[in-house]
Amino acid sequence: MKVIYLPFNEQIKEEKVGTLLLGTFDGVHRGHQRVILQARLDGFDPLAVLLFEEPPSFILPIHKRKEVLTSLEDKLSYFALNGVEIAYILTPSKDYYAMSKEEFLTKVLLPLKPSLLVFGEDYRFGKGAEGTPSYLREFFSLKEVPLFCINGEKASTQTIGNYLEAGEIEKANFMLGHYYAVKGKIIPGFHNGKKMGFPTMNLSLNASYLLPKPGVYFSIAWLEGKPYRAITNVGKNPTIGLLKENRIETHLLGYDEESYGKEIEVDFLSFMRDEEKFASLDELEAQLKKDKEEAKHHALPSLR
Repeated sequence: MKVIYLPFNEQIKEEKVGTLLLGTFDGVHRGHQRVILQARLDGFDPLAVLLFEEPPSFILPIHKRKEVLTSLEDKLSYFALNGVEIAYILTPSKDYYAMSKEEFLTKVLLPLKPSLLVFGEDYRFGKGAEGTPSYLREFFSLKEVPLFCINGEKASTQTIGNYLEAGEIEKANFMLGHYYAVKGKIIPGFHNGKKMGFPTMNLSLNASYLLPKPGVYFSIAWLEGKPYRAITNVGKNPTIGLLKENRIETHLLGYDEESYGKEIEVDFLSFMRDEEKFASLDELEAQLKKDKEEAKHHALPSLR
């Protein structure tokens, strides 16, 4: 995929885009996937997407939730896998989000010269979300994609985030159309797990990911291109009691090597149990053994 950055305060060089996808695309969920498929079926080459280097929630105070479901790197990977050829990356600021619909049109969209715009029917842009599909129709050919609903519920970043915070990981994954994943580097921890014969990898996350509800999850960890069954804990490890904030640590079944500094991806598949404070390390160790045995035989949840 070709990636082109578009600095907000510079004149955008004129391009000639076949089809341009518009939206925030956090999560690249089933609704977003339908938009991409519609563009591939009915659009023109080359197929491009307009993305933000940082999401609106990082800049605008009106957004309560500052975490993301997907980093920019994640989005680029998903779009490349789905056949998108070009990604235009806007570097936004408060000034950018204060742009009127007319300014967004003249400064961003018109220079790209798209033959077709494709977006979900709830797409809005410009200050106060005043830009609507009817306004864009005066200047471009459009394809509005109907909202994608599952059991009467709209597939949305907000809904998926609510599921994650409730620990309903399988519902979140079903709406995503892929397993919820976080990426980061492996960093040293307190080595308490290793002392119990249960070494864990502590993650320094690559992005401000939304963490699922504190608890223990069956997961798949990808390390150096290889998948491992894993048990992942989200929380403060209350039995040890040394943490002030929630973090992610994961135990890979069948792996016991030093991997500090390596990149790892953790895919959350199923919620196993709540995080709890045990009366002793012996009780914690006994529970971890049960978790490990369960993870050995845990079936992969269906996404369909």
